Amino acid sequence: MILGRISALVLIGAALLPVAAIAGNPALPGYYADPEIRAFDGQYWIYPTYSDHDGAPDLTKAFTPAQDQARKASSIRPSYLYQTFFNAFSSPDLVHWKKHSHVLDVATIPWAYKAIWAPSVIEQGGRYYMFFSANDIQNDDETGGIGLAVSDSPGGPFRDAIGKPLIDKFHNGAQPIDPFVYRDEDGQIYLFYGGWKHCNVVRLSADMRTVIPFEDGTTYKEITPPGYVEGSFLIKRKGVYYFMWSEGGWTGPTIASPMRPARPPPGHSHRADGYWRRISGSRAARGIIPCSTFLERTTGSSPIIAAHWATMSVSIGRSRSSA
Repeated sequence: MILGRISALVLIGAALLPVAAIAGNPALPGYYADPEIRAFDGQYWIYPTYSDHDGAPDLTKAFTPAQDQARKASSIRPSYLYQTFFNAFSSPDLVHWKKHSHVLDVATIPWAYKAIWAPSVIEQGGRYYMFFSANDIQNDDETGGIGLAVSDSPGGPFRDAIGKPLIDKFHNGAQPIDPFVYRDEDGQIYLFYGGWKHCNVVRLSADMRTVIPFEDGTTYKEITPPGYVEGSFLIKRKGVYYFMWSEGGWTGPTIASPMRPARPPPGHSHRADGYWRRISGSRAARGIIPCSTFLERTTGSSPIIAAHWATMSVSIGRSRSSA
């Protein structure tokens, strides 16, 4: 889920629409976290985590008997039990947003039953692939991890692509949550992920369905920077990769913004899986923008940031809004 995930995404080189109107905040009605922003089919899209009810509860309508049985087991937080779907939002101008309800729902994913968090979406070959966290697994004996769903439309419905989690185990100590999918300039697609203060990167096959080895034969490469907790995110500007992450505790004022960049040292600057060093003097803003993502425009103007913030007076941490 999110300690403050660098949710949403930076889209570099996308043909984006001009923004003529001025948006207010929160941008989305209701409580949403981990907003990933993308540009597809001439529209801006935000894919967030459903954080809490705002008015009438929004719920999955039915569960299978196996899902019902799994949901009876203990859960760290009651809210995890109703975080079982994703709504998406589209806009032509970043001001007027259309809600697309339940673009993904565990009703069509038999192995998932709670804690559906932090979606990351990419287009490949005319189809749309959504990576997501499911079930908040605490050890390798539990079912869950990072799932993969696919759709013919950015507005869903997204259906389970492989019938099981793509990543279902702890590797290098990283809880399999908070996926971030990134296509490098050579076309290779990487998935960054990890909670519990560990971050991994893996290479994906062209059809997204398989984790494939790196050139050195390794599969799960740990790239954890100092201070990392969860919510990894990557952008590239002017030939340099910048890696960002979340620090602190997501339910209170120790949460830190992921605006802490790092970049690969000389000799490792041309690969998205490079080795990272903290940029001298970089700082994190605390308690303000715990989860953010950037959408870079092609006009040379400032990038667009999608982020969530929490009501710091509410220790339960569910009252998060996306801007």
